[in-house]
Amino acid sequence: MLRSLYIRDLALIEDAQLSMENGFVVWSGETGAGKSLLLSAIGLVLGAKADAACVRSGAQESIVTCTFDLSRPDIRRQVEATLSVAIPDDDLILTRRVMADRGRSTAMANGMPVSVKSLKELGRILVDYVGQHQTRSLLETRTQMSFVDQSGALEPTLLRFIKARDAYEAVRQRRRQELANLARDCRERELLKFELSELDRLEPVTSEPVKLMEEAKQLAHADEIRRTTAEAYAKIFSQERSAHDQLARIVRKLGSVASLSADLTAVHDSLENLVEQLAESASMLNRIADTIESDPQRLERIEERLAEYRRLAARLGTTEAGLSKVRESHRQRLAAMEALESRVVQDEIQVQHLWKSCFEAAQLLYGQRLKAAGVLVEKVAGPFKRLGLGSAVLEIEVDPLIWPEFSPELSCIPENQAMVRMLFRPNPGEPARPLERIASGGELSRLLLAILVCLADSDRVPTVILDEIDTGVGGRLGGVIGEVMAELSRHHQVLCVTHLPQIAAYADKHFLVKKSRELNRTCTTVTELDTSELRVLELAQMMRGSKADKLTIKEASAMLNSSRSKPLDTGIAENCQRASSTKALKANSGRGKGIKQQSRVVDS
Repeated sequence: MLRSLYIRDLALIEDAQLSMENGFVVWSGETGAGKSLLLSAIGLVLGAKADAACVRSGAQESIVTCTFDLSRPDIRRQVEATLSVAIPDDDLILTRRVMADRGRSTAMANGMPVSVKSLKELGRILVDYVGQHQTRSLLETRTQMSFVDQSGALEPTLLRFIKARDAYEAVRQRRRQELANLARDCRERELLKFELSELDRLEPVTSEPVKLMEEAKQLAHADEIRRTTAEAYAKIFSQERSAHDQLARIVRKLGSVASLSADLTAVHDSLENLVEQLAESASMLNRIADTIESDPQRLERIEERLAEYRRLAARLGTTEAGLSKVRESHRQRLAAMEALESRVVQDEIQVQHLWKSCFEAAQLLYGQRLKAAGVLVEKVAGPFKRLGLGSAVLEIEVDPLIWPEFSPELSCIPENQAMVRMLFRPNPGEPARPLERIASGGELSRLLLAILVCLADSDRVPTVILDEIDTGVGGRLGGVIGEVMAELSRHHQVLCVTHLPQIAAYADKHFLVKKSRELNRTCTTVTELDTSELRVLELAQMMRGSKADKLTIKEASAMLNSSRSKPLDTGIAENCQRASSTKALKANSGRGKGIKQQSRVVDS
């Protein structure tokens, strides 16, 4: 529940601190007195949009702090999961600061920085807000469906269906993309197969083109190579007075004098090595001359293979040496396409299986919603009678489950798997019609309140804020509505903004929001009416304003007395009358005895 609210420099609020309690809390006051600012402050802490305009004139920042009680284990678990941190005690302190400079804001949870998104999620867990205009949301199918689901505790069933539908949609979308990819790749696949067949026929090797070109050059000049090498061999080694013989004789002559000088020895050794090298070179030339032969057919085959290398390289946009890599790439690409085809077949089987799971989950959801709708209709009949709708009837239609046969081309799961629609018949003899066509504002308020009471046991949100949902309801039904709100407060903390004294009389705690002028400024005070006398005076003014007289005060006292299980003292009305005769009604401005001053709002 909301334990306390602290506000500083928010719009018109200079400084305010309100202590709450469990049960039924009422804020009353004239229209425009500032009650909406208190609700705006709570909304700001729970993630509402911040704006520099909300900072009080002359202040640097606005600060709003809400302290929530987390004694309920289920609420604590949800809050801890949202914040991803353990909370050591029962207090959750949320603070929102809004800077006057450009409206920037910061948020803290127990001193830890948090995002606005986290605040909104915490708001969903901690507070259920029903405003005077939000009764219109009851006209929306989504709201009506959520009430039916809440009535039947269908969250597990709904989550099962959503999980099955999401799984189906994921595989279906993947399969559609795979089929699109296959269709797009169809032409590429045929081209890859054709090119790979040519590459397989060539069987390219990275180093082969260079070797073939070298061999082709040798074959093309075979006669010239043979003639030149034979002539060189003869002059170096085989003919008379060859270079080898002459050098060998020189080496022999130097050998006789080489020992006489170190330099001669070095020259002799060098020439001796040269003789050996010359003999080896001559032997190599002779071998080349003997082995090389002209082979026109071999040359032709080499030229043809090189031409095939060049043709495929030009076609595939690569070099002759790169054809082997292209071949491997084509193989991998085709293998991926074949794997994709295999996945499409597997996904087809999985889609059918998931479709069946969705159908079963939808059937279960439909059946449970049908049952929950009937239960909710029976439950609201009781509050209807008490809320002046005794002749009215609520009907809830659950659309029949329409589920087509599975088709691979089916776009998505049908949206009408178990839709609900609320119909209302305010008067006997009239046909039931959709809420948006027949229900008045007052009827919508009472219908919403009846549903909230019926769902009180199943609704896990600890605090409910009712912002003037009694709009359109007269005083004749105010007492009944107040009694129903008091019953709702047995399961939730109920914070209610109201103008009806019949409702305010049932509050466990009553705050008065009132404007006055001090030093040429408009001041708004928020006062806790912590005595029975002050509450009676406020109820009297809610009934007749400044014209409240003895009879009005007596009526207000009786109203407060009837709302309590334990009657008030009989002298309260007389005490209030004496206070009224001495103009003690001014105490409601916050200056009277027994009034606990809570806050002050300043408006220049």
